Amino acid sequence: MRRKTILLILLALLAISLCLLAVSGSLLGRRPFSRLTADKIRGVHLTLQPPEWSTELTEPADLETLAALLQKLRVYRESNGGQHYAGQLVTYTLTLQDGTVHTIGAFTPFLFIDEVCYEAEYAPCEKIVSFGSSFLP
Repeated sequence: MRRKTILLILLALLAISLCLLAVSGSLLGRRPFSRLTADKIRGVHLTLQPPEWSTELTEPADLETLAALLQKLRVYRESNGGQHYAGQLVTYTLTLQDGTVHTIGAFTPFLFIDEVCYEAEYAPCEKIVSFGSSFLP
């Protein structure tokens, strides 16, 4: 009987630990581009809406800066909130060296990654928006 009690306590502790791990992961967020470096980027198409304006980012320094900013982005849970905001959407379409394409739309404090909207950490998201807006003539 004592072994059953100990086993049940251990199973309960394991279940509680797994729940806490899942909750803390969503609270801490994740960094989807933490391993992205400029040498992995083949090309970047930048679009600002409004105004309907776009350009290609080709300068190595710009790609370095963008990669560093994307590494710092932290997303939390999925959200539909970004669809109800008004303002400027800055969209980066990244083509990587391996041929994969990612679309990243920044609309502080929301981030769209491949058409999925996430709540994002404010400061890094705002820096992505400011960086994109700096190219507007």
